Amino acid sequence: DRARLAAARRTLREHAPAAIAELAIGGAELRELGIPPGRLYGEVLRDLLERVTEDPSLNDRETLMRMVREGLDEPPLAGG
Repeated sequence: DRARLAAARRTLREHAPAAIAELAIGGAELRELGIPPGRLYGEVLRDLLERVTEDPSLNDRETLMRMVREGLDEPPLAGG
């Protein structure tokens, strides 16, 4: 029923993912954002996993998509 489903979703949001596969977004969403497949996928997803591990409430599709979009707008680090 709806109450159990809502409770299950709440529980999942409260627990940090242990692997990239548990993130609310993946390669398909990165392609949607215009990121070409390649090494950058792994870098972006590892960064998101680190952030979501620190704050599990961030593991939401729209939140992660916004974070990636904002990250794409930042200038690259000097020397990196």
